[in-house]
Amino acid sequence: MKSALSNVGKGLSTTMKVGATAIAGASSALAGLIGYGAKFNAEIEQYQTSFEVMTGSAEEASKLVEDLKKMGAETPFELSDLAQTTQLLMNYGFTAEEAKNRLKMLGDISQGSADKMNRIAMAYGQMSSAGKVSLEDVKQMIEAGFNPLQEISETTGESMSSLYDRISKGTLSIDEITASMQRSTAEGGKYFQSMEKQSQTVSGQISTLQDNFKSLAGTL
Repeated sequence: MKSALSNVGKGLSTTMKVGATAIAGASSALAGLIGYGAKFNAEIEQYQTSFEVMTGSAEEASKLVEDLKKMGAETPFELSDLAQTTQLLMNYGFTAEEAKNRLKMLGDISQGSADKMNRIAMAYGQMSSAGKVSLEDVKQMIEAGFNPLQEISETTGESMSSLYDRISKGTLSIDEITASMQRSTAEGGKYFQSMEKQSQTVSGQISTLQDNFKSLAGTL
């Protein structure tokens, strides 16, 4: 009996140790999740404040952030990528609504690449702000993966040399560049629903999962 009781005691001791370790691990994981969620909420608050300053409206800023969160949860882009590109466009003079509308177009053209999206947005913003198309900005777009001149040439039949000549003369308009981006991302265009397609890839699904997890952690 003494031997049996001794074995029971050892068993209970081991079980209690394992239980304590499991509880400590769960507590640590919960604390980590809470910290992760708090960090995400602080990021959201930062964007909310920034957009409120830029739009002059807390309500408009809140709606914009919610729209960006939704877009981040459905596309290969993370919220931070979308927010930074939106801020960039707004700094170049676009309204919140205009920036949001351009964002989907830019996202499709960049095929899920945050770096390409930001570079194309910068070139496009510089053109729009200056009110003219420069060769430098067009080259920046081409290097990032989108050639607006090629699209214009294929659609209108105008030669590339003619388009480059019009750039040097300052007669190629921003509206023509915008139209080329719209055609490229519309049904039948080269980049139509590109973000949606990229979101089905493994990397796209991981990015989407990360955004959804961040949102869940923030809620918790």
